[in-house]
Amino acid sequence: MKTYDICFPEKHIQKIFMLETPGGEPAGLSAVIPTVTETSKPFDVRIAVYDANGYPSLKCNSEALIKSETTGKEMAAIKFNKGLPAIATVKNAVSPKSGFFRIAVCFNGRNFYSNPSLCEKHPRYRIFWGDPHVHTVLSDCHPDLCHSSMFAYAAARYLTGLDWISVTDHVSNGRGTTGKWLENKAAAELYNCPFEFITLPAYEASLKGGAGGDNNVYLSKFPDCFVDEYEHGTLKTLCEKLWAKSVEQGFDFFVVPHHTSRSGKHGEMPENVYPGKDLMPAVEIYSKWGSSEYYGNPHSLLQPHRGESYIVDYLKKGFAVGFIAGTDTHSTMPSNKGREPSHIPYKPGFTAVCSNSLTRENVFNAIKARKTYASGGNRIFLEFNVDGFSQGEIARRSRNEPRHICVRAAASADIREIEFIRNGKVIKSVSVNKWTARIEFTDGDDIKNICLESKNMGSFFFYYVRVRCDGDSQAWSSPVFFTL
Repeated sequence: MKTYDICFPEKHIQKIFMLETPGGEPAGLSAVIPTVTETSKPFDVRIAVYDANGYPSLKCNSEALIKSETTGKEMAAIKFNKGLPAIATVKNAVSPKSGFFRIAVCFNGRNFYSNPSLCEKHPRYRIFWGDPHVHTVLSDCHPDLCHSSMFAYAAARYLTGLDWISVTDHVSNGRGTTGKWLENKAAAELYNCPFEFITLPAYEASLKGGAGGDNNVYLSKFPDCFVDEYEHGTLKTLCEKLWAKSVEQGFDFFVVPHHTSRSGKHGEMPENVYPGKDLMPAVEIYSKWGSSEYYGNPHSLLQPHRGESYIVDYLKKGFAVGFIAGTDTHSTMPSNKGREPSHIPYKPGFTAVCSNSLTRENVFNAIKARKTYASGGNRIFLEFNVDGFSQGEIARRSRNEPRHICVRAAASADIREIEFIRNGKVIKSVSVNKWTARIEFTDGDDIKNICLESKNMGSFFFYYVRVRCDGDSQAWSSPVFFTL
């Protein structure tokens, strides 16, 4: 059997988990591998044993056996020691062949499967997973449940096996101070490690209903302090003030609305506060709070708004947005369960960034260019294009010809169905019932009969896909837009 290197977190990372988590008895295991791998090139397998609330177990003295699902051969055995966080990385794993594969882990008599990976000889791009919406004690929102920013970064990288994270602490309504901002900046820069783990500067700015609601502000680098418009501003005035500061201090930024369907707080976003596709390139379609995709969706927020405040409503207005997902965790548990307040009932969300390398600049630019897709519950591989245009693109359509649509997907659990959505409505649904799928079909409807009209995009139409899997996980591609 090949010898693999088994690494455990550094002592100061272990100490963070030991100080800040309950670390109960083992209740489950996660195995994370890169979503895109290269033939004959080594990759890491990241293993974490967690307790009933998703925190790393400190009471595990069992062994985890890692196997190739393709060959069934044992790759490595990890022995965990009671009293230490049950987290480890197996280095120098290699895919046995091209195509989709998973890693199997036998632990305490149960088999656990990793997320799927697509192995290619020459990958066109990589997929980097992140949580763009994490709160810490600096938010002063459920501080009894939250943890430090150090814990946020440690949990994201080592426990959840993410590639990037944004700590988005609240600044509005008196919760933000210059001191907190500088503390957040220091921690983010400390844990930022290009090509290994990225921290993306961000914060949450709240606006009143009808003025834009809650928005996360993402930055290419930290300015001297945040900008807030809570009392009397709108999303548009917030962007105007951020723009003035960015010119002065040399950074780029964009804003992302979230929980647009939260009753009593957000409501419809008037078009006069929409800052445009360059400053609002994405919207958070899903988090632990639920989904704001459309009214009556199966993962709706507990008290949903009834007006035109959903993602589909935004798209029909010609808001050219890509999709992201996160946790909006109020227990500082990036993409994991945690001890959340009762109004945050769903599984965590993930954002997949499609890029060539893992740097802060690349993550920022990929979200801004809508080169993303959103996933809830698990890391799902999703590739989607229409006539060769990939998710997030805006293309000109001058001729009335059929559109060829292609989707490829894979998940850790079986895919139940894939739904093709045009202009907010399902036009085709395909049952799958296996863990990989490739589906193609042609939409031959007359363009003149399907076009929408808006002052933001003129005559246009859009497509995206929704993937539903066993275990109540799902994914959404960013839309492909066509203008006339």
